[in-house]
Amino acid sequence: MASPMVSCFSTLLLLIISVAAVEFKVGGDEGWREPTVANETDMYKQWAETLKLHVQDSLRFMYKNDSVMVVEKSGYYHCNSSKAASVFKDGNTVIDLE
Repeated sequence: MASPMVSCFSTLLLLIISVAAVEFKVGGDEGWREPTVANETDMYKQWAETLKLHVQDSLRFMYKNDSVMVVEKSGYYHCNSSKAASVFKDGNTVIDLE
């Protein structure tokens, strides 16, 4: 028979493993929009600094008159969307973090 300590540890481990994925609304209450001035991009930096993202979480982009593109790492760093893996224009896009 397992000791109470082993049972407690097993239960805790199961709870940690089974934590549900979280969906984050990009930009918080402001949502996703193109910044109107250069220094306004800080709003996304400030929003992201408060989060702890994990594999299986998702990002919800809610937007108007804009689009969301999924690009490879090099496309992101070089600001090159010519080889986007996916392009969304529906105004309500969810991207799962793999």
